Amino acid sequence: MSIDQIAALESGMVRLIDALDGRDADAILAEAQALEPVLFALRGQSVWPVDDHSRPAFDAARRQVEAARARVNKLTELNLRRVEN
Repeated sequence: MSIDQIAALESGMVRLIDALDGRDADAILAEAQALEPVLFALRGQSVWPVDDHSRPAFDAARRQVEAARARVNKLTELNLRRVEN
């Protein structure tokens, strides 16, 4: 995994989080689609070598992925509550 791939992942996640926070469905879809090539490239790697140089960037990207996951889960729960009521 190159430092450029890690940076692309992190910046894409930041944009996705902004779209999720704005609850703008069109923006969420656009950012998810923009992330698709980055994620596709990363999926093809069987090993993700991370050295001391790239570790901080990798950890920052991982935190952004977790933040996006938490927001998706929260929005899913809110939507399920709306449907139930």
